[in-house]
Amino acid sequence: MEIDSLDQTEVKVENTEKKVEEVVRPLTLISVDGKSFKTTNKICRLSGLITTASANDQETEIVPLYSMTRLNPNDETDEKTATRLADADPNVDGEFLVTLTDSTGKSQYVKSGVNSKYVQMALDFMAHYDESAEPWKEIERPLKSPKMAECVPQWDADFVNVDVNTYMELIRAANYLDLQPMLFLACAKAASDVHGKTTQQIRDHWKIENDFTPEEEAKMIEENSWADNM
Repeated sequence: MEIDSLDQTEVKVENTEKKVEEVVRPLTLISVDGKSFKTTNKICRLSGLITTASANDQETEIVPLYSMTRLNPNDETDEKTATRLADADPNVDGEFLVTLTDSTGKSQYVKSGVNSKYVQMALDFMAHYDESAEPWKEIERPLKSPKMAECVPQWDADFVNVDVNTYMELIRAANYLDLQPMLFLACAKAASDVHGKTTQQIRDHWKIENDFTPEEEAKMIEENSWADNM
């Protein structure tokens, strides 16, 4: 009896030590502008959103990378949103208006998510780290240099060697996808871009409108002058 019991224990230990192989399943990602991307759950494991959305036993899974929000025409905030997005381009922007007809008539919706350009960039990023022998490493903060190649691996530096609009959209896309490594990388690029610039240069670089009067701005500078000594 004691020997049988020992044998059973050994079998149980052996079974628990066996590695569970990851089941690779195909996924189809749908961008906000309606493009389809074939990939796998293994490649997309860095994205919290895709991993959560595809966590089931289906052999094939379609994962929409967008959401729809119905606008209330009688709501002032929704009306301003509709005005702001009136000229948005579904083929370029990650947020735009769509009109749908149902039993109650026509309604406007805000369709927001990740545009196909940035879905592809996110897939390129995740595929690189899926195939790379080196795992993604957290970026040291504060950045030790305004040159990205001195702060991150060369592949990462090349990936974010893009214009302002592109890396800002990368930040938005990474945030939507819960793709933390790409989010940190794009934010680091933004930080390196403003290094050593004056407030006005930053406004010009990012096309930020200054909504303060000269008096208000002077008061803010005076009240926060202590920060110059940090």
